[in-house]
Amino acid sequence: MNNDNELLTASLKVAVEHCLARATVLYPLPTNWRASITISCDLRGRAAGKVEVVRHRQQLQSARLRLNLEAARIDWRQTVDETIPHEVAHLVVMSLPRQFDQQPHGHDWQQVCRALGGQGAVRHQLPLARARQPRLWHYRDSHGVGHHLTSVRHHRLQRGQRYQVLASGAWLDASGLVGPVACNTSAFNNP
Repeated sequence: MNNDNELLTASLKVAVEHCLARATVLYPLPTNWRASITISCDLRGRAAGKVEVVRHRQQLQSARLRLNLEAARIDWRQTVDETIPHEVAHLVVMSLPRQFDQQPHGHDWQQVCRALGGQGAVRHQLPLARARQPRLWHYRDSHGVGHHLTSVRHHRLQRGQRYQVLASGAWLDASGLVGPVACNTSAFNNP
């Protein structure tokens, strides 16, 4: 499995480099533009790609383009043909002079994305799972009605905070803890 990840990562980095090279041909980017960008394939969860940037005085200082290996496993063509141009388009628009539309998925971004080979779509349709499932806790309020709460509210209740249920006027406090919810597939509603 590790060799598969290394091969997939190397292949994705080549595809990103190709897209970055195309961008430098098409747009008047700063000479040190490419050196400020790092590429990693450590993204998890529902996002297929992500760009993280550091700016100084409105200038792009460094950027990290992150890709999701699971997305590439599910649909290689989608990742190479859509996700990579999508993320590189963000880098290009952030690096161009301010007269360009700086909206994350605005008109200029769409044009750049299409010029790099993408369709300009904002979201993908890949069946990616959340990186982390929130843990839910089962509580009963003062009227005996069950509620599923996230860990944040659970910890607050355990520290003495109380919540009032708006619909019924009942109270939730630490004494109402039933236990952790066994399967987190249910919504945050009454069981």
